[in-house]
Amino acid sequence: MAIGASRKESSTFGLARVNLVTSRCLNSQLPRMIASSGSFWQHARARARWRRSQLYIRTSRTSRACISIAAAVPTIRQTGQMKRRKSARPLDRFPYSEIGVSYFAEQAYCEKRVELWLQNPTTSGLVSVPAALEGLAEAQDQEDLVTSGKDFHEAVESATTPLSSSEIARAVQSRSFALAESRLTGEYRGVRLRGRPDHVFFDGRDASCVLEYKVTDSNQLPTSHRVQLLLYGYLLGQQNFNVDNFILVCVLVPRRHDTWLAKLAPSRIRKFLTTIRAEAESLIAAQPSRKNWHQMGVEISRGIHVNLRVFRYDQQRAESELEFFTAYWLGGRDAIRTTMESKCALCQYNQLNLCPVPQVEYGG
Repeated sequence: MAIGASRKESSTFGLARVNLVTSRCLNSQLPRMIASSGSFWQHARARARWRRSQLYIRTSRTSRACISIAAAVPTIRQTGQMKRRKSARPLDRFPYSEIGVSYFAEQAYCEKRVELWLQNPTTSGLVSVPAALEGLAEAQDQEDLVTSGKDFHEAVESATTPLSSSEIARAVQSRSFALAESRLTGEYRGVRLRGRPDHVFFDGRDASCVLEYKVTDSNQLPTSHRVQLLLYGYLLGQQNFNVDNFILVCVLVPRRHDTWLAKLAPSRIRKFLTTIRAEAESLIAAQPSRKNWHQMGVEISRGIHVNLRVFRYDQQRAESELEFFTAYWLGGRDAIRTTMESKCALCQYNQLNLCPVPQVEYGG
């Protein structure tokens, strides 16, 4: 039978069947391979070796082209890389090397909004503002709120004497101390984490209390704030601090007072911090069996009032939150949208029709 046509050969024992697909590439080399082999099985093995060493692709209805596997492998690898990039985990698309605690808080607010932000991250890292509105008048309220919060935090930080690593090491061994806006790092399931709590008080190696300030007119403690405080406790534990009796305090500062602290002298700010901590500890001492405490209208200066939300650190709860939220970053589940219509009504991604699953229309 002519080599130029396709054919099938089988052994009389029915043990093997060799399908031989030929092309012009075979005419010059395959006959020599078969000629060098003596038996049918040697012929079959020669044909199999040939087929494994060549890859045929159809380039037209009337012709076949032959390319070597060595040349094809890079193309196959590139195709695989393209598929992996297309289906990359959210963690692979995150623009920073560590996920800040505030991004987990954003997930608690609306994970779908985080996913939309990941598609086109803003230069500021602010999730609540789409990149298309960044710096424009439509986003001014959101950006002003963030700016006022930063001003408040900077005023608190300025009243605290910074400690070097060696000073912290000495303080841990001998006395109580406090850290303001200090960077904490850790990891969970291979996801690198970072956080910067506003104020943390220590008694030696015991982390006793964290204060986190939120500029808001609400007196409630949203899940996003609770998650953020819990994760600060987790990071402190990863830094080998004892968090068994760690108290988490969220200080809710009305927006009308957002510039008040910046005008105070450092000594007055330190008094403010002492007042807040003492108030939180007195709440716990009065009803120690409770898990959550609150105090509205705490006067910290004449005419200046803040609201306090206080709860104990729970290691199991912190790890449960991390397990849930990191599942999204690692590609284990899809982003979950908020179920609150009030959030959708104010969401600027909804305003730009970027959200595929809004609960209500923007402004509705």
